Amino acid sequence: PGFRLALPSGVYIKDIGTKFLVEGDADLAKITVYKGMVAAWYQKDTVLVGKNEVLTFNKASGFVKTALTGDFDYKDYSLTQVCDSVGTYFHTDLRIGEHILADRMLTLKGKDLSLDQVLEIITETLDLKYEARATDTIIFTSN
Repeated sequence: PGFRLALPSGVYIKDIGTKFLVEGDADLAKITVYKGMVAAWYQKDTVLVGKNEVLTFNKASGFVKTALTGDFDYKDYSLTQVCDSVGTYFHTDLRIGEHILADRMLTLKGKDLSLDQVLEIITETLDLKYEARATDTIIFTSN
């Protein structure tokens, strides 16, 4: 299953049931995976890239894998608004498990934040906990 891409940089990619973005030229490749997994290889090096990971490649330094990050600036937003926006960005279903929490307000501001960092800010700011489910779903509840 899956299809293969050959990039100008010499990097090859195999789709393994995913949603992903590929950018690059003859010297650089960047693969951002939003859902599923991608296998990338160059010569004898092979790397698996999963959900919310970014793989960059250049011929001088090879592959480097990092977490997908984003810049967020929410001042006095409801938990519902933050969940909708952050969930869309990270292709993750962020749900509120208790109706009473939906209108709780928070400010979330930061650059280059991963999903894990955003979840930590939300839970610490509002004194919540969350449960991550295997189906790309995260549910917030009272602590």
